[in-house]
Amino acid sequence: MIVCELNRQDLVGVQNELATFNGRIPSVDWLRFLNNFVDHMAGLWTTDPSRREVWLAMQSTPSTRATGAIHEKEFAEQVARMLAPLTPDTPRARRKLMAEVLVHIVYSMLNFSVQDDQTHAEAVAELKRIMVAYLQIAEQDSRAQAKRRKRREDSERARAATPDSAGTGTNQAEEASASSA
Repeated sequence: MIVCELNRQDLVGVQNELATFNGRIPSVDWLRFLNNFVDHMAGLWTTDPSRREVWLAMQSTPSTRATGAIHEKEFAEQVARMLAPLTPDTPRARRKLMAEVLVHIVYSMLNFSVQDDQTHAEAVAELKRIMVAYLQIAEQDSRAQAKRRKRREDSERARAATPDSAGTGTNQAEEASASSA
């Protein structure tokens, strides 16, 4: 249970750090802010070797993995809220999944970056590439969804504003019958 509490405390610390990053997405500089945040997180992993040990311990038994999954989901909820302005037309359930994927990737890659046979800076650079590519595609997908929705709504409005040609012909025929009678 001590390991789970250390993991929870780490999560709270990371969530606080993330809160300072919140509000900077979307901005023109969101990529720079993301870069700075990943650098900060990577620094936490290199300056506190216990982070890796706690993360590994959390993966070691079914009960600690379950607790770790709860902690990751809590963190992912915060990340999902932060992604909302960047991906406003992405369904909430998909955004939640995206956040869970990002949290898992970040923690896994930070653990990977501090392995003995790994160059930390290179691993962190790869993590940044993964995150930037993923988020840029997510942003583009959200914009594309918004465009499709707008075209669909415009098309529906145009159809609603145009009189039904079949109905107009029927009305004219009825008016002609009524006037000849």
